[in-house]
Amino acid sequence: MLEIVRKFTNDGATYFGPYVSARGLRSLISVINKAFPLRKCSDNILKSAKRPCLNYQIHTCLAPCQGYIEKKDYMGLVDGVLKVLKGKITSVIEELEKEMLLASDNLDFEEAARIRERIKILDILYSRQAVVMSGDTRDIDLITFKKNENIHVFNILLIRSGLLLGQTNVVVQGNGTDEEAMNRLLVEHYSKNMLPDLISVPFEIKDAAVIALIKTLSTNKKVQLSSKTGPEIKRIRRIGEGNLDEYIRMMNTKKSRWSNSSSELCKLLGVPANSIRTIECYDMSNTSGQFTVGAKVYFLDGVPAKDEYRKYKIKGDYKGDDLKTMQEVFLRRIEKINEEPLPDLIILDGGKTQLNAVASILKTLSLKTYRLISIAKDKSTSKGLSIDKLYYLEDGYISVLEPSKDLLNFIKMIRDEAHRFVISYHRQVRQKGFKN
Repeated sequence: MLEIVRKFTNDGATYFGPYVSARGLRSLISVINKAFPLRKCSDNILKSAKRPCLNYQIHTCLAPCQGYIEKKDYMGLVDGVLKVLKGKITSVIEELEKEMLLASDNLDFEEAARIRERIKILDILYSRQAVVMSGDTRDIDLITFKKNENIHVFNILLIRSGLLLGQTNVVVQGNGTDEEAMNRLLVEHYSKNMLPDLISVPFEIKDAAVIALIKTLSTNKKVQLSSKTGPEIKRIRRIGEGNLDEYIRMMNTKKSRWSNSSSELCKLLGVPANSIRTIECYDMSNTSGQFTVGAKVYFLDGVPAKDEYRKYKIKGDYKGDDLKTMQEVFLRRIEKINEEPLPDLIILDGGKTQLNAVASILKTLSLKTYRLISIAKDKSTSKGLSIDKLYYLEDGYISVLEPSKDLLNFIKMIRDEAHRFVISYHRQVRQKGFKN
């Protein structure tokens, strides 16, 4: 069973990654599931299933839950998936071609046709990957970096069996030296992610403690930490440098947009310049009053800080009453105020009613409310069109803000991220509830 996870834990499972794009990862898993009919169900369902599920009927699973496939044959499928994820696609294709010929020789043309379709899928997958180190079967992470003002930006190219499978960019804050930033990257990144066979770094790592930690983390393989730069490594590192240039350009563009949005927002709210750096946005979701959840997203200097996102499974039975739901979420949020101080600005997905509901809680607790706004669609405009409006609460009075198009789009972006996050959580809770 293939599963997308955010963190590596030493639980005996085989991990791959990290993959920087969740969309690209889902696409990869979709392709693999088409080529290899592995089970999609959880361990609990596998043990308790009394009949094959729909996946068996549509030929995307071979029903190991019912013993319709021998264990050794199923493990053969698993082995094929592992090889594909390690970048050994050509060897898998060669094995399938042999199986297809054998099936054809045995006059099992239906099986031969199914294998041929699997080969086509893997051929397409292989054509998408860039061959950067032909003949090298190692797992390699190739690290490049650049300094941009007071931060170091690192690019890590993920090379598996000569194929460039992806990349990830990591920002290290602070005015430390290149060596200090690199040491932090190695410790923080590889404490949470799988180690390759080789970590190629742009200069020699001299900190013995960092080297020892990397070797300690390498439980299943003997990892190499090398600064050797032959012609091939130099050529590939130029790819990382190009990626860094584009990433830094995007960072600077976002920084400029945030600076303009922050400046305008402070003027609109009548607060000191640069006094809004942290923003929380809240949204709620339910299905006909059931499976009710809330969620918070957190932005720092215009950038999502996902470690600060929070999910709230609603405890009260409010029959779909969004106001009571939001009030419960804020009461629980306030309980954490000592560990998690309130942000510079709170955004609510809703109109005046939601704004008043939250304000009443903050007022009861003698907390300042002058940086509380909400965003909602106003359907009272002509021609049946609806537009987003911003409502601002100040000294108990609600006014309508008139932001520029750029500022409104920025706040809508935060609202949409909160909506995406709460809908994703709601879907998880709903699916779990239906299975129970």
